[in-house]
Amino acid sequence: MDTGRSVWRYWYPVAFGGVVAAIFGWNLYRAFTLAITHDEAATYEWFVAGGPAYILSPARYEANNHVLYSLLAWGSVKILGLSEFSLRLPSVLAGPLLLVGVGRLFRLLSASRMLGLLGLLVVALDPLVMDFQVAARGYGLGLALCLWAWHGMARSLVPAIGPDSGRDERRRFLGVGVAQGLAVGANLVYSFPNLALTLAFVVLTLARRPGERRATLAVFTRYCLLPAAAVALLFSLPILGHLGGDQFYYGTASLAEMASSLAQPTVEALAGRDSWGLPPELPREGPGVWAQILMAAFLATLLPLPVVVYRLYRDPGARLDEWAALSAFLAGGTVVLVVLLVCAHWVFGLVYPRDRTGLYFIPLAVGCWLLVVRKMWESGGGLRLLGGVATAPLVGSVVLFASQLQADYLYRWRFDAGSRRIYHLLAEKVSARPGARIGHDWIFEPGLNFYRVVSGPGPFPPFGRDGPEGDHDYYYLEANTAREWVRAGRIRVIDKDPVSGSVVGVPP
Repeated sequence: MDTGRSVWRYWYPVAFGGVVAAIFGWNLYRAFTLAITHDEAATYEWFVAGGPAYILSPARYEANNHVLYSLLAWGSVKILGLSEFSLRLPSVLAGPLLLVGVGRLFRLLSASRMLGLLGLLVVALDPLVMDFQVAARGYGLGLALCLWAWHGMARSLVPAIGPDSGRDERRRFLGVGVAQGLAVGANLVYSFPNLALTLAFVVLTLARRPGERRATLAVFTRYCLLPAAAVALLFSLPILGHLGGDQFYYGTASLAEMASSLAQPTVEALAGRDSWGLPPELPREGPGVWAQILMAAFLATLLPLPVVVYRLYRDPGARLDEWAALSAFLAGGTVVLVVLLVCAHWVFGLVYPRDRTGLYFIPLAVGCWLLVVRKMWESGGGLRLLGGVATAPLVGSVVLFASQLQADYLYRWRFDAGSRRIYHLLAEKVSARPGARIGHDWIFEPGLNFYRVVSGPGPFPPFGRDGPEGDHDYYYLEANTAREWVRAGRIRVIDKDPVSGSVVGVPP
């Protein structure tokens, strides 16, 4: 028996399990060590602290409340006590679910263990996806559930591994529907990609079963659409009275800004190590060169779609082509998604997604890229060589992301990187000087109140959102405000956080 060859047979499960375990361990470490951020602390203060009655109350609804996540976080805090880790635990535990979902979907799309694993690394190490495997928000949890739902639909489109019986199909449809409903419960933004990919899946499935379309649609509606709607509705009750209002405010005004908000952090978020305060706005001159290249590459993956759709329409036999079906499902679903977003913007005035609210575009884009590379590899000849060239950006992305791993901050909330240390510094100062007054930027209010609760009885009354103006003994300012105050001679700096650039100062 060739022992070396026998061991080599198991390289993929070992490599796949190693990647999931390593990233999960890294997420655990970050969840323990990173200071709480504004949005995480606000979620606790406004909803989690009040329990299900607050979380599910339509009267108290705010877009910060990701209902399913808030309920899970409430349970975690009740069991483990309040800490950064307990508040983040649902996101951290959803991390392996997300990674396994990505890996299964990408292996199916690429028909290659090596290529699927490479795609998994690109998505898992992407700075935005990495952050939302930790942050106490519903985006990572929702994305994980979406990926499992998309894999279930994609698997039904592959003839070689499709359902062997009606019972298997019904079971798979039910799993897809429940996962989609829970994803929307984790965050309402996931209603758009789930609807888009479901439409693409239904069209493809009905086209492949011309003689049983009515029966297929009835089964899909009963076992997928209705469960998805019921579960989504259950967790969306607090939201329903606010649809179309001003609660859904985080986004951009154009598709170009939407794309830039995803591409810019992906390639440039971690490039600079200098301290800065509030998250940088999108560049007024547009995305940088690398971001433009990334956006152009994504659009290039959609170029084969018209040919694929035309072939599927004209040739019934092509509907059994695995690559064509998967390409039409993923790339076609992505195009439908963009159309839905445009319609929602122009008809209802909804803003386009921005960075975290468009997180789902990252695995969709990588999945489309894998499909193009697969087609090149399978075509042979010169295209096979071109497929090798097209794999290089995936490898480069993995190297770039891995080289910039850090446990200092979460990108969108870098201004809070020092909030835990600075809270304890202020507590020490005020304990030695009872009655001292603190002036702080409003963005620090949730974090300061979070540590006030975690630390127990202390020298501070509840912090408000009045801002730093006025006569105070100590000032806690974010980097940009601090720079202006120092330039104007309004404070003397006694502490500066090396990561966020936030400053503690006293009157000059």
